[in-house]
Amino acid sequence: MAAGDKGSLLAGFATFLQLICGGGGGGENYQLPIDHNHPDHKADILMYGDMVEAAYKAFAGDDDEKEVHYYGGGGYLYLASTNLYATIDAVPAPLEAALPVLRGVDKPYWFGYVAAAWRGGYWDVVVPWRGSVNVADWSMNIQFPLVPFKPYTSKDKGIGGGAAAAAAAGEVEKGFHKVYASKDKAGKGQRGELSAQEQVVEEVRRLVGHFRREDPGVGVRVTMAGHSLGGALALMAAHDVAAALADDDVPVRAVTFGAPRVGDGAFRDALIKGRHVDVVSLVVKQDLVPRLPPGHRYVQVTEKVVELVVDDAAVAMSLSASHSLEQYLHLFRRLCDDDGQAFAAPHDGGEVAPEKKNKWPEMEEEADGYKRLPLSRLSVPAYLDMVGGEQSQIQGNGGNGCSGKVVHQRRLVINLEDKNHRADLLRYAVMVDAAYKTFDEVKKHPGESYETVLSSRLATNAGYVVTAHLYATVEPLPLPPWVVDSLPAAIAGLNKPYWFGYIAVGAGKQQGDDCWDDIVVVLRGSATVADFMMDIHVERVAFQGLDGEPAGGEVAEGFHKVYRSNDADKEHGELSVQQQVVEEVKRLARHLRRKQQQPGKLIRVTITGHSLGGALALMAAHDAAVALADEDRHRRSSEPLIGVRAVTFGAPRVGDDAFRGALAARRVQVSRVVVKQDIVPKLPANNVLDGDYNIELDDHDASKSPRELIKAHSLDMYMHLILMTLPNTDYYSTMFKINETSTDQAPEADGEADDKPKWIKMREDNGDGFMRLPDSDLDDALL
Repeated sequence: MAAGDKGSLLAGFATFLQLICGGGGGGENYQLPIDHNHPDHKADILMYGDMVEAAYKAFAGDDDEKEVHYYGGGGYLYLASTNLYATIDAVPAPLEAALPVLRGVDKPYWFGYVAAAWRGGYWDVVVPWRGSVNVADWSMNIQFPLVPFKPYTSKDKGIGGGAAAAAAAGEVEKGFHKVYASKDKAGKGQRGELSAQEQVVEEVRRLVGHFRREDPGVGVRVTMAGHSLGGALALMAAHDVAAALADDDVPVRAVTFGAPRVGDGAFRDALIKGRHVDVVSLVVKQDLVPRLPPGHRYVQVTEKVVELVVDDAAVAMSLSASHSLEQYLHLFRRLCDDDGQAFAAPHDGGEVAPEKKNKWPEMEEEADGYKRLPLSRLSVPAYLDMVGGEQSQIQGNGGNGCSGKVVHQRRLVINLEDKNHRADLLRYAVMVDAAYKTFDEVKKHPGESYETVLSSRLATNAGYVVTAHLYATVEPLPLPPWVVDSLPAAIAGLNKPYWFGYIAVGAGKQQGDDCWDDIVVVLRGSATVADFMMDIHVERVAFQGLDGEPAGGEVAEGFHKVYRSNDADKEHGELSVQQQVVEEVKRLARHLRRKQQQPGKLIRVTITGHSLGGALALMAAHDAAVALADEDRHRRSSEPLIGVRAVTFGAPRVGDDAFRGALAARRVQVSRVVVKQDIVPKLPANNVLDGDYNIELDDHDASKSPRELIKAHSLDMYMHLILMTLPNTDYYSTMFKINETSTDQAPEADGEADDKPKWIKMREDNGDGFMRLPDSDLDDALL
C-alpha cells in the first residue's frame, strides 16, 4: 500500500459521533477537570476512545509507514501533526544472534499520533496511543520489576528538575518504561533515532509554542488517551508533557481505557499532585489487566475511576473480550443511555470522499527523518479556510447535522465553490442595497418612516425581521458647536446623526437549515456630502473599544469618528453606532439563546456593509465578538454557540496590520468581496487589507475611464457580478428583485399620510430615543 493511501485507514474511520451523550459544544470551559457525569465530557471521552480505536485500525496496515492525516471525532476535525514510534527492545542480543527467527522483532513500531483541532475558543491537542497488538508488545508487558521513572529532561530547553525531580517521580513497570524511553541505537528500523518520550514531548511543545506565537492569549488543552499498554504510555507522557508546559498555563489530562497499574504510589502522586494532571480511568469490572502487574507496590494511577460492568456471561469469561477497547466503548455508550443521554450507535467507519483527498495537507519529512505537518496549516485562518471549504469532509455523518464545531465553521466561512454561499453573498448585498434605497427614499419623502420603507424593501428576504435602526453621528466640521450654529443652515446641518442601516434576524429554517439563526447588521456606504467628507480623513488613530481604551491597532480617523461619535443634543444622537450595534446584538443573542435550546445550534452574527459601511462593519465585528466572547464562554451545553463574521463589499482599507491581527484574535471571519477594477479597496494607501480571505470579482468589460471606475465601485456592479456566478440568474434575479428600480413616488399608505404613525411595531424601551422591536413581536415574526 502506498504511503499516501494510508490516510484512508484513519480518515476512513472518521465517521464522527453525532452529539454523543448530548453535546460536545465548542464553547465549554476547556480548563475544567473531566467530569464523566457531564454530557459534554462524556462525548469527549467517547471521542478519545474512538481516536485510540483509529490508531489500532491504522496500525493494521501492511507496513510501518503510516500517513495519518485526519481524524474526525465528536464533530470536530482533528489534523494529525505527526506520527509516534516506540522502540521495542525485548530480545537479548545473544538470543537474537542464536535464533534468526527473532531477528526483526526488536525495532521501532508505529504506536500513535498527535492531532489538534480548533474548537472555537481554544486548540485541543490529543495524543492517542494504541495498545499491544503483537508478540513484541506483549513481551514488554510481562517485565514486572519496578524501575525508577526517568522524566524527560533537556538542559538546552530548560526542561526537567535534575536528580531531585527524578527521585520524586517514583517507579514504573520496567517493560512499559522501556517502550516509552528506548531508542533504536542499532539502527534496526526507521524512526528509531528518538524515543517515544522525546517525540511526544517535543511535538506537543512545538504545537503549543506555535499556537501561543500566533495568539499569546489563546487557550490550549492537551489530552493523552490510550488503551491497555497505550494507557500506560499515556500516563507517562502526561507527566512529561505537564512538566514541559508547567509555565504555559496549559491543562494536561489523561483518559485511559483498561490501563494496567503503571507504577507505585509515588509515581501516582508525582503525576496527579505534583504535575496536576487530571486522570480519568475507565475500568471493566471483569477485566484482569487493570489489576496487573501483580505486587503490593503497584497502584492504579488515577483518582477518578469509571467502573463498567459486563452482563454477558460469555464476554465476562473471556479475558480478551472483556479487555477489548470495543467492549469498553460499548459499555460506556450503554452507561450514557442508562443516564438518559441520547447516544450514537457504534459505527463501522465511513469513507472520506476520494475527490477530497488531494486537498489534504501533507506531512513533510524533516531533517531528523520524522514527518510533521507544517505549522502554517495549523493557524486558525488556515484551519477554518480548509474546513469551511469542504461541504462534506466525511461521508455517512448522519445525525441532525447541528453537532460539532466543523459544522458551525462551515456556516461562518464563505466558500465560493458552493452556490448556496454565493447566494448568501447576494442576499447580504441586496440587504445593503435596501439600506441605500431606504435612505434615498425617505430623504425624498420626509413624511415616510424608515420602518415602513425598509419593510417593503426587505419583503423578498423571507425570514428576516428588522429589530432596530442604526444612526451614525457624522461631524465633518470639526468646530465648536457655537461656531457650527453660526454657519448657514445648509452647512451647519451637516453635523448630525444620519440613518445608516439596520439590524435584522433571520431563522435558518427559512433557508432550509434549522441549525442556525442569523443576526445581520447592515450598514450603507457614503450617500451624503457629510459622509464623503469623512472618507478623506485617512490619518490613522488608535482603534478604541466601547470603554474608550485602545482595542488593537490603528484605523483611519474618518471611519473611526463616524463609528464612535455621538451627539446627545440631537435626536438619535445619544448613542454612537458602535454602542447601538453592540447592545442590540447582545440583546438579540441573549433572547435567541433563551428561546433556542437546541444543542449544537449556532447563532451567526453577520455584519455587512458596502464602502464606508464595510469599514464600519469591520470595526463593529471586532466589538461584537468582544462583547459576545464572555457569554459564549459561559454558555450551557444546551445553548447555541455564537460565531461572528464580517462580509464587506468594496470596503476600503480600514486600518493597519495590528488592527487586522485584532480581528483575527477575536476569531472574526472576514470575507472581503472586491471588484478587481474598483479602486476604493486599494485605499487608503497607508493601510493594509483587513482580511486574509478575499473574494475577487472581475468586470471584464470595464475600461479605465473615470466613469467606469465609479461604476466598478457601485453596489449594483457587485450584485451583478455575484449574480453572474450563480447557475440560474433569472431565478435569483427574480427572488431578490435585482433589476427593479426605485421609484420617486412615495409608497402607498394605509389611510392618509398625515395619519400614519412614524413607527409601526417598534417601541422605545430604554429611554434612549431609539426604537427596537420588542422580544414578543420578534418571536411571532420568526415562527
